[in-house]
Amino acid sequence: MSVRRPSISSLDPIPPEQISKEFEKTIPLSLFEKWLPPTLRALKDFWSTRQVSFSSTLTNSVETMVERCSSLGSHAKQKEKEVKAFVSKNWKDLQLPSSCENGENHQFLTAKILKIILHDKQSNETKKKIINNILVNLKEYLTKAIDQVKKDTAEDLTFQKKFQISSDHSIVKVFILGNETHNKGKTPLCIELENNKKIVFKPRSMINEELITGKENSLFAKTDLPTYIVYDKDNKYGYSEWLENKKEENTFMSKEEVEKYLLIFCKMDRLLNPLKIDDQHYENIITSKKKPHLIDLEVINPFANDTGLLTLGEHSGFLFDNENSRNRIWFGFKIVDEKTLSELDKPEFSTSDSMTIFSQGHLLENTIQKTLKNRALKPEPFSPEEKEAIQFTRQELDKYPHRILLMGTRPLNLIIQQDPKEGFRIFLDDLKNSLDSKFKLQISTKDLENQFTKDVMNNDIPIFYYMPDTGEVYYGDFLLAIKSTPTSEQSDNVVQS
Repeated sequence: MSVRRPSISSLDPIPPEQISKEFEKTIPLSLFEKWLPPTLRALKDFWSTRQVSFSSTLTNSVETMVERCSSLGSHAKQKEKEVKAFVSKNWKDLQLPSSCENGENHQFLTAKILKIILHDKQSNETKKKIINNILVNLKEYLTKAIDQVKKDTAEDLTFQKKFQISSDHSIVKVFILGNETHNKGKTPLCIELENNKKIVFKPRSMINEELITGKENSLFAKTDLPTYIVYDKDNKYGYSEWLENKKEENTFMSKEEVEKYLLIFCKMDRLLNPLKIDDQHYENIITSKKKPHLIDLEVINPFANDTGLLTLGEHSGFLFDNENSRNRIWFGFKIVDEKTLSELDKPEFSTSDSMTIFSQGHLLENTIQKTLKNRALKPEPFSPEEKEAIQFTRQELDKYPHRILLMGTRPLNLIIQQDPKEGFRIFLDDLKNSLDSKFKLQISTKDLENQFTKDVMNNDIPIFYYMPDTGEVYYGDFLLAIKSTPTSEQSDNVVQS
């Protein structure tokens, strides 16, 4: 039988009464409570769900929309029009606060539903259930998140001081950030207050960001690297400063200025490697006022050898010319000389991708690549102050569960669009390959399929959490696997000179 305990994610724990029913059959609850780490025990109630129901009119509208789209065959543009019309017509039936009525949220919901509609691997009945779940989760999450922000604005003096807001500042706008959800539709939010102050709300612990990139006493604050305001609320949820990527604030006037910017990535990578920070692709970085800021440090992989900041590839952290990213920088000088420009007429430079690689290679030749080569040949020793800061940060991080990437987000995105049975078959094979010899699988196939189906039916990306003290990996409420190698090495040799 699989071992089960409340969700490690802090986003959707099992209600206490359900926990009692689950465990009274197997383990006395008092024993379970004693075994559960305090950091997880405190999360049981915070994001507990409420019962949300919609009128039969909205449910019927979902059914009608799905059937109409199905009758349109492969006409994607017509299906998009149907979905947009559905969202526009039925938005008020969600009965969300007025601050949520905006184009960004309409676009999020439209894209979320359209993704379900366009995939042909799921039956119409499955699509109807998923879309209904998306609507329920959206209402439930936004309503509770806004209530919590209002409470913190009115009562939390630390919150008020950190973000320079007053207890009487009301919320004027809330919009969803990103397009992927976890744990029943949860995603970061931008909260705009009446004093034009914007802050980011995240429905997960922000202890990693607070320890590494926070303004006060963080690793980056101690080592003169870019920081921003972060406020973790008891390892349950958190807030951060709103950072903007504006052309007028991020236009570089010389190659030397660009090199200085890129060397920040080298310094961040050097400090984060001993912490096993992972998943630092360009979408997790915002360049603001000519400095790169790491906005998502949730993923820590005990086996990671690469943060992703300097990886040469299409998703590398240092990539700076993707028009849709918030990591973009602009140039007020010629990137290449006239002779090089003439080379771009050749076939190998005819695509935008080739142009991207070429221009980046030109700028990085004497910075990133040189630094990587030097680091490989002769790693730069850490100063005593750096060693102490890294050691302290690691010890603090290891008090909390880490999110671990057993499978990439993009493959998971494709898998959850499949028919649940077929999707689970692919998911199980990929998961076993990912665990490999590093972890021993503990969960039963039935429990694993139930948890996976829950994510599919909510159109959520599955996420996994690693317990650094025990070497356990959890998926939802279930113990998924245990690390095969001893966990004691995590405290040893944290900083290699």
